[in-house]
Amino acid sequence: MKGIAAAFVPLALVLAGCGAAETADQPHKPEKAIVVRAQLPFTKHASTICAGMQDGAGVVTGGRKPTDAEFRRLLARWRAGFDRLARLDPPRSQAKQFRRMLSHYRTMTAALAAAQASDDESVLGDIAAAVVEGTRGSRAARRAGVARCAFFAEIKQPPRDPEPALAATRALVPTGARVRKADTDECNGEASCRVEFSGNGSTAARLRAAVRALRAHGWTHARIGRSPTGSTWAMAYRNDYEVMIELLGTRRPPHCARAPEGMFGCSDSVWVHRVEIPEVLTGG
Repeated sequence: MKGIAAAFVPLALVLAGCGAAETADQPHKPEKAIVVRAQLPFTKHASTICAGMQDGAGVVTGGRKPTDAEFRRLLARWRAGFDRLARLDPPRSQAKQFRRMLSHYRTMTAALAAAQASDDESVLGDIAAAVVEGTRGSRAARRAGVARCAFFAEIKQPPRDPEPALAATRALVPTGARVRKADTDECNGEASCRVEFSGNGSTAARLRAAVRALRAHGWTHARIGRSPTGSTWAMAYRNDYEVMIELLGTRRPPHCARAPEGMFGCSDSVWVHRVEIPEVLTGG
């Protein structure tokens, strides 16, 4: 896989669980396919094919980047699976959405193939196209009554958080911390507010307190980590808000060595902002 094209693999894995147990080089006898169609109802037959495709996702879900050869084989298997689905004869009530599903998935596969072959920034457009087409294909699969073929999770716009962004930000500033720099009420217009402060105690203790504060104020899906500059962070979500709490350690980041007071990123901080999911992923 060339250059930055490899960067799309984790994204594709999170969104798609598409693999394939069906291989491109397996022969498919027409007469046998006709017998199977006669024996199995359409929905069950389609679901069986899609279940096999999902079961083969180990090539890209094993925690390592697949090789070029592995990814080419995976794309071939996906195409073979979609070809098998195309040979089914859906009832009239399911046909329109089922054919739409196949159309989107084939475009998705073409976009992934283009991303795999890319060695420049054009990979980003290919990945975006793959995500959009995969999401639309999965939406059509659900509408066609074959939910097992919905490889991408359903994406919905989260509800609006009722609290102003600045109030939500201030609520997460530790009690007793010295505020060094804070946005004003004007930040509510953009729903992106930040407060910088100086906290007390060890980084580990402050991080635990930050996670407790997040939970106490209704934030969910909290996760923690460390940045390349040595700071520690906690992120979480509430309705359509995302929050990032960054805590500096005893050693300040290198760019803060001679920085003036209030330099961005040179103190502990809380940043709350609204997340808008593009309509192309949530619409019809």
